[in-house]
Amino acid sequence: MGEDYEAWRAAQETPLFRCVRLNPNKIDEQTWRNEFPNSKRIESYPGLLYTIDESMTSLGNHPFHHAGCFYLQDPSASLAVEALTVSKGDRILDACASPGGKSTQILSQLDGSGLLVSNEIDAKRNLTLRFNLQRFGDDNIIVTQNDTQTIGKYLSGYFDKILIDAPCSGMGMFRKDPKGIAYFSQSNIDHCVRMQKEIL
Repeated sequence: MGEDYEAWRAAQETPLFRCVRLNPNKIDEQTWRNEFPNSKRIESYPGLLYTIDESMTSLGNHPFHHAGCFYLQDPSASLAVEALTVSKGDRILDACASPGGKSTQILSQLDGSGLLVSNEIDAKRNLTLRFNLQRFGDDNIIVTQNDTQTIGKYLSGYFDKILIDAPCSGMGMFRKDPKGIAYFSQSNIDHCVRMQKEIL
């Protein structure tokens, strides 16, 4: 990392910054504010993102969460979908989709139009993906459990846009789960590189 190493180390000591992204088809901003008055809109980010304060530690058990009114997400994760520049009517492939945060964001931007194929090859992660997408509630979606070579073979030229959030070193998760450091190694990075090339 060279001269960036110290800045990276310092960033690992800062508090984890997470937020919620509202599902505009299930909740409006005023209803959210009424329930969580201390939550603040993150104006610099696209979409309906709100901060999480200390009183909101059990959001995963909140009825709004079970009803698919919001998705817990790191703000930086939402930027990949923004770079995709989703347009209504697009046919989109989310090639490595679990747990579903980016897929739900794409669905919000499609606003009931077009089609999203949300793919996850790992069976256990695919269950999580399906659960999150079902809770979100849109129906212009197909969930698949395939390798990308098969998708490419049979659906070549079909999609307007493709998002690949490929398996990676996991360095971005160290603040969330410090135990992940134990799995970090050059061999793991090399393994991820091989997987990324195969997916592409």
